Amino acid sequence: CSENGLGGVLLPLLTGEYESYHHPKYDPFWEACQDLNIVVCFHSGPAPMEDYYGQMFPMGNIDNYPGAVGIFISEVFFWTYRPLIFMTWGGVFERFPRLKASVTETGQGFLLPPMLKMLDHHYHDTHFSAKLGDYRTHLSMSPTDYFKRNCAIGASCMPRTDVEIRHELGLEQLMWGSDYPHPEGTWPHTAKDLKDAFTGFPEDDVAAILGGNAGKFYNFDMAAVDKVAAEVGPLKSDFV
Repeated sequence: CSENGLGGVLLPLLTGEYESYHHPKYDPFWEACQDLNIVVCFHSGPAPMEDYYGQMFPMGNIDNYPGAVGIFISEVFFWTYRPLIFMTWGGVFERFPRLKASVTETGQGFLLPPMLKMLDHHYHDTHFSAKLGDYRTHLSMSPTDYFKRNCAIGASCMPRTDVEIRHELGLEQLMWGSDYPHPEGTWPHTAKDLKDAFTGFPEDDVAAILGGNAGKFYNFDMAAVDKVAAEVGPLKSDFV
């Protein structure tokens, strides 16, 4: 991958019959990704569909499972973040401090802050869980600190409300995306959506979210990116 110019590898959210991502057997893979500057990527969508639609999914009658879609869309983003939880508590980011991981299309604004708050709570307050065994002395930082150092968010169709809490989410972690060509994406109204979301915010913050953060995280050739952006990208004046 690296020799052919690829900068990321997409891993499944669900490992099925294989070990989950906190198992040390994956360490050689994490080490290779770290050394080659390959980003480990996770994308929303996969979930235990049989729980929602029955054991015969996708061949069964989904009408027998009322509310299945509502249950799925309520839980699907949790499954997207789940590998990061395994990697954090499993010490993957501790052992490989330069490893980078991204999650994409995750509903970050309403889910990420309380999730990190919950993880940090368990890291700092061990009174109620220490009886289960040691789970944190192998970590030198809080889950939030690992997230800010090692992770980034592919923020699909980022709404203005998420831009408003960009510092709470982590300004340097946010990478805007259009989700093209999905029908829930911004196309063909991308220009309007960008203006609605980003107008009035500091120029440096907007530039970081719209491209700078992704360029740094994925080690893009920004000179090449700038040439394309000059032809098709929005203007700074669009967000005044």
